[in-house]
Amino acid sequence: MTQACFLTDLDDILAAEGYQWEAPTSVQLRDLGATADAAGSGVILDEEPTDAWLAAHCRMSGIQEGQNAAHEYILRSIKPRTGCASMVANGQIMACGLGVLENGLDRLLRHYC
Repeated sequence: MTQACFLTDLDDILAAEGYQWEAPTSVQLRDLGATADAAGSGVILDEEPTDAWLAAHCRMSGIQEGQNAAHEYILRSIKPRTGCASMVANGQIMACGLGVLENGLDRLLRHYC
């Protein structure tokens, strides 16, 4: 995306419409064809959230114990194809990420999940 895509007063426009800032979001794209194969790299890629990935995601996101079920339901209800990445060291998930593949972008993950 170029700078032309960003409105410098977007926060003011949204605030005038009643929106409130809650949390930042980062949307990133990368051609996975240029990425080395994940095998042997300590990275696990799954097409759906696994129990281990969900537990790690909740822990790292600060989601309280009583909210785990609702959070899991939301994540498992995502309709487009997903990719759940876990970076494992010493048998423990140290980092995790979620990708939602839409608008033809599913071809990017096809060989990695």
